[in-house]
Amino acid sequence: VRGDCMIGILPVEAIADVVEGQRRSAAAGLAQAREDLASTLDVLVAQDLQYSAYGAAALAAAAEFGSPTAALRAASLWMYSEDEDNAARAIALVRQQCESDANGSAHVLLGYMTYRGYGRDADKAESVRLHEAAAAMGSGDAMFELYVLYSTGQGVATDVARAHEWCRKAADLGNARALFNLGTFYASGRGVPKDTTQAISFYLRASERGHG
Repeated sequence: VRGDCMIGILPVEAIADVVEGQRRSAAAGLAQAREDLASTLDVLVAQDLQYSAYGAAALAAAAEFGSPTAALRAASLWMYSEDEDNAARAIALVRQQCESDANGSAHVLLGYMTYRGYGRDADKAESVRLHEAAAAMGSGDAMFELYVLYSTGQGVATDVARAHEWCRKAADLGNARALFNLGTFYASGRGVPKDTTQAISFYLRASERGHG
């Protein structure tokens, strides 16, 4: 059960063995092992290993035991790595989370999958519907995606005014990408009066939220 790889006693290659030990312990009924799996996952994310084989193993193991966060991260990992072998499992995990989606994150991810055609037929109109459902739950990510979809006319008629409205709503919730885009609007005068002071303000806010 111990995960000394977390503090550097074991090499990174040992993570997969640690995760497997935690998974087997959890499957055998040890509650602490489930908590350890969650901790391992947090460490992998913090050390930027979530997109490695070690991260995939931890995500898949944690998802087995009902962790909503792990389930969505696992599905996202498989989608972005274009892992077709796990596509059906990824879709099933996300749909399951959509049934009790408190903040729209599951609907957003299913919207991404639907847009890309990962694990299901691509359907941009359905992607719009899923993002609108997530936005109604308060998801800033969904609001930003609706900005993109409305401004580019994907799955819905192009509507620049509505697109800007979604971008502002996302920015109000602190969405970094939305804040950055508003900065570019004011810097260039796109859809708003050109205002470099406003542009700098939005760029600063986006940078404070980690936007490179």
